[in-house]
Amino acid sequence: MNGFKADCGHDIPALPAGYAGGSGYATWRDTGKTSCYPCTDDIARAELATAKSFLGYLSSDSRTVTTWTGGHLATVTSVHSAEVGFGYKTRRYYIRAVDASGAEWYGTGQGAGMCANMRRANSRRKAR
Repeated sequence: MNGFKADCGHDIPALPAGYAGGSGYATWRDTGKTSCYPCTDDIARAELATAKSFLGYLSSDSRTVTTWTGGHLATVTSVHSAEVGFGYKTRRYYIRAVDASGAEWYGTGQGAGMCANMRRANSRRKAR
């Protein structure tokens, strides 16, 4: 891939032949515009202000919910798991988290390093 300037204004470097990692940029499906990973993370954090739900990732240490590039979205306040299902059993993780604005989120996922479907709780954490 040749390097280029993303729509966010940042340069995306060329990737070496055979490179199998991340591209260094995101393409927004609704507009086709591109943004570098840090700008993409900033956009995701800004969208939390009005979002009712989001898809994030439970970090490998289960302390944060992140974007797919690892950008911090919320701090986990509790996580526990339970075996669920009939016949075929699987483990589901139940997550509670709070974002930088104090909004509380809850959701489920498959564990550390895996995606988590998060929904906004009806209350806000009181400032201390």
